[in-house]
Amino acid sequence: MTTRKKTKYPVTVLHLLPELERGGAEVLATSIARFLPRDRFTPLLATLSDRTPLVEDLDRQGIEHLLAEPRGPFDFSGAALDEILIERQVAILHTHLPRADWAGASAVARLEKNGKTPPLLVQTRHNTSHFRGARRVTLLVDRRRAERACRILPVSPVVRDELLSLRIAPEEKIVTVPNGVDLERIDAVRGKTRDEHRAALAAELGIDPGDSLLLCVASLTEQKGHEVLLEAFASVVERHPEARLLLAGQGPLQRRIDRQAKKLSITERVHFLGSRSDVPALLAAADVAVQPSLWEGFGLAAAEALAAGLPTVVSRTGGLVDIVRDGETGLLVSPGSPEPLAHALHHMLGHPEEAAEMGRRASEDVRRRFPLSKTIERLTAIYEEILESPATAQ
Repeated sequence: MTTRKKTKYPVTVLHLLPELERGGAEVLATSIARFLPRDRFTPLLATLSDRTPLVEDLDRQGIEHLLAEPRGPFDFSGAALDEILIERQVAILHTHLPRADWAGASAVARLEKNGKTPPLLVQTRHNTSHFRGARRVTLLVDRRRAERACRILPVSPVVRDELLSLRIAPEEKIVTVPNGVDLERIDAVRGKTRDEHRAALAAELGIDPGDSLLLCVASLTEQKGHEVLLEAFASVVERHPEARLLLAGQGPLQRRIDRQAKKLSITERVHFLGSRSDVPALLAAADVAVQPSLWEGFGLAAAEALAAGLPTVVSRTGGLVDIVRDGETGLLVSPGSPEPLAHALHHMLGHPEEAAEMGRRASEDVRRRFPLSKTIERLTAIYEEILESPATAQ
């Protein structure tokens, strides 16, 4: 058992991720690093891979990025991460996503075994795990990586409930910390009017500025339900031939989704935008946001759309049911079924005044309940609690 010294602030907090793609977990981690109070915490960010599209954002924000990549295909020692933790005197290691959770837990175990004082480990759980079939064998692994953590932070009540039902960790370790929307980022585009944003996007895509724009911001993966969305959109186009579907994100299913669009004869109405750094501008230009996820831990992209005041349709699943009040701030539909999704999109496009009012209420609601500032306050309190706890500081 290692002995910890009394905490002297500021302390170093390292956020560890597998990579820095433009996903919800990555956006949250970089936002936390940006806004942590610097008189108490010195933020660092490290990845296990050199796939780091967000590095330029970190550079602009003055946040240092480190690479803890294995040194060769057969390097399973984690030496690079261990060196960072020791050399930078990391007090708290905060991990995001399964691969980073395991790497962080392993590093803490190794340092303790070698008689060194490891950082205090915090894990944010961003999603439901959907342990089914053969994947149930990973439950043991998941419990093992949770053993080393001082706190496990689910991003929504549904993620917390799953952690408890699967006995991933004892209840006293689990503290729900919802994702927060960076309102400063969302509001930064208000210098231009909606018409100006639409004109710029229309010029980029070569489309009519008067077209109806449906926007989905999500990685092109099975979880996000794009294939259901395309089926629904084919129905939408029949009644709203001016509609266009904008897909902002990248991922392994792009070719399959593209083939499906061709099969449905809607290729000319579907636009693959790729990974975008200007999501707030896209939200400002669009008519309706849609998040057709099959499962979802929180739904940060949907929360951003709601905060921007954009009429929004989401699946009735996971954390999305906590951020959308059906019929008041948006519309909830059954996941995995094109018909109710198409009906909800028809309704939003066919009732623009009602949709705009939903968007107005949504913006007020999300800004009150899920601002990033609340997330930072909760995390700061948790960090200070574990640093000052007699169980961890002596």
